[in-house]
Amino acid sequence: MTAFYRAAPWLALALTLAAAPALAASGPPAGFVLTSNADLAFTSPDGATRLEQYMKDSEDLFGVKWQVWARHGDRVTELKPEQGFAAFFRFTAD
Repeated sequence: MTAFYRAAPWLALALTLAAAPALAASGPPAGFVLTSNADLAFTSPDGATRLEQYMKDSEDLFGVKWQVWARHGDRVTELKPEQGFAAFFRFTAD
Protein backbone atom coordinates (compact mmCIF):
# COMPACT_ATOMS: atom_id res chain seq x y z
CA MET A 1 0.00 0.00 0.00
CA THR A 2 2.83 2.42 0.80
CA ALA A 3 4.45 1.81 -2.59
CA PHE A 4 1.27 2.97 -4.29
CA TYR A 5 1.23 6.24 -2.34
CA ARG A 6 4.84 6.93 -3.34
CA ALA A 7 4.11 6.29 -7.03
CA ALA A 8 0.77 8.13 -7.08
CA PRO A 9 2.17 11.68 -7.61
CA TRP A 10 4.35 10.51 -10.49
CA LEU A 11 1.47 8.61 -12.03
CA ALA A 12 -0.77 11.67 -11.72
CA LEU A 13 1.87 13.84 -13.38
CA ALA A 14 2.32 11.36 -16.23
CA LEU A 15 -1.44 11.16 -16.83
CA THR A 16 -1.77 14.95 -16.75
CA LEU A 17 1.00 15.42 -19.31
CA ALA A 18 -0.45 12.71 -21.54
CA ALA A 19 -3.89 14.32 -21.45
CA ALA A 20 -2.67 17.88 -22.00
CA PRO A 21 -3.09 19.21 -25.55
CA ALA A 22 0.05 19.52 -27.63
CA LEU A 23 1.65 22.92 -27.88
CA ALA A 24 0.46 25.00 -30.81
CA ALA A 25 2.42 24.45 -33.96
CA SER A 26 3.99 27.30 -35.85
CA GLY A 27 2.15 26.39 -39.04
CA PRO A 28 0.86 23.53 -41.11
CA PRO A 29 2.75 20.24 -41.08
CA ALA A 30 5.00 19.05 -43.88
CA GLY A 31 3.21 18.25 -47.10
CA PHE A 32 0.60 21.00 -46.76
CA VAL A 33 1.00 23.97 -49.11
CA LEU A 34 -0.82 27.30 -49.20
CA THR A 35 -3.47 27.18 -51.89
CA SER A 36 -2.96 29.55 -54.80
CA ASN A 37 -6.72 30.15 -55.10
CA ALA A 38 -7.24 33.75 -53.92
CA ASP A 39 -10.92 33.03 -53.21
CA LEU A 40 -9.88 30.73 -50.36
CA ALA A 41 -7.91 33.35 -48.39
CA PHE A 42 -9.83 35.76 -46.18
CA THR A 43 -8.67 38.90 -44.37
CA SER A 44 -10.57 40.59 -41.53
CA PRO A 45 -11.90 44.11 -42.21
CA ASP A 46 -9.24 45.65 -39.94
CA GLY A 47 -6.52 43.63 -41.69
CA ALA A 48 -5.24 42.15 -38.42
CA THR A 49 -6.23 38.53 -39.08
CA ARG A 50 -5.87 36.47 -42.22
CA LEU A 51 -7.35 33.01 -42.74
CA GLU A 52 -5.25 30.80 -44.98
CA GLN A 53 -6.14 27.40 -46.35
CA TYR A 54 -3.48 24.79 -46.92
CA MET A 55 -3.95 21.62 -48.91
CA LYS A 56 -2.19 18.30 -49.12
CA ASP A 57 -2.65 16.48 -52.40
CA SER A 58 -3.20 12.77 -52.64
CA GLU A 59 -3.01 10.16 -55.36
CA ASP A 60 -6.76 9.55 -55.34
CA LEU A 61 -9.33 12.23 -56.15
CA PHE A 62 -11.00 12.15 -52.73
CA GLY A 63 -7.80 12.08 -50.70
CA VAL A 64 -7.12 15.84 -50.76
CA LYS A 65 -6.87 17.17 -47.20
CA TRP A 66 -7.33 20.78 -46.09
CA GLN A 67 -6.28 22.76 -43.03
CA VAL A 68 -7.37 26.28 -42.09
CA TRP A 69 -4.90 28.49 -40.23
CA ALA A 70 -5.45 31.99 -38.80
CA ARG A 71 -2.48 34.34 -38.99
CA HIS A 72 -2.57 37.23 -36.51
CA GLY A 73 0.73 39.06 -36.33
CA ASP A 74 3.42 36.48 -35.51
CA ARG A 75 0.90 33.93 -34.21
CA VAL A 76 -0.49 31.15 -36.38
CA THR A 77 -3.36 29.01 -35.06
CA GLU A 78 -5.13 26.06 -36.65
CA LEU A 79 -8.87 26.71 -36.66
CA LYS A 80 -10.23 23.30 -37.51
CA PRO A 81 -8.93 19.79 -37.56
CA GLU A 82 -7.92 18.41 -40.93
CA GLN A 83 -10.91 18.18 -43.25
CA GLY A 84 -11.71 16.83 -46.69
CA PHE A 85 -12.92 20.09 -48.26
CA ALA A 86 -12.07 23.77 -48.60
CA ALA A 87 -14.16 26.22 -46.55
CA PHE A 88 -15.50 29.70 -47.17
CA PHE A 89 -15.45 32.19 -44.30
CA ARG A 90 -16.96 35.58 -43.57
CA PHE A 91 -15.97 38.18 -41.02
CA THR A 92 -18.84 39.95 -39.27
CA ALA A 93 -19.01 43.10 -37.18
CA ASP A 94 -19.88 41.15 -34.06
